[in-house]
Amino acid sequence: MPPSCSTEQGDWLFTRALILLSLGLPRLALEDAKERETQRAEEGRFLSTYANALFTRFDFWPARESPSSDYDDLPQRPAQPAAKVRAVVLKYLTA
Repeated sequence: MPPSCSTEQGDWLFTRALILLSLGLPRLALEDAKERETQRAEEGRFLSTYANALFTRFDFWPARESPSSDYDDLPQRPAQPAAKVRAVVLKYLTA
């Protein structure tokens, strides 16, 4: 951007963030939104909210949960080797 346009940089950041979102580049758009928030807080928050609405993270949420139980001495992960678990599963499949 030429130095003569520096006074309009905020407007360019807003427009560029919208273009980046339309191109599927939310990380770069969020960087512009953060910069825009230092100049105009309302517009920066709008861009952040809009980016998060368009690119919501849909993942397997149980993977983020840590196991909890009321039982004492319950291990945090399976204590049996995978081979033993596989053998039991195969036994039940053939029964």
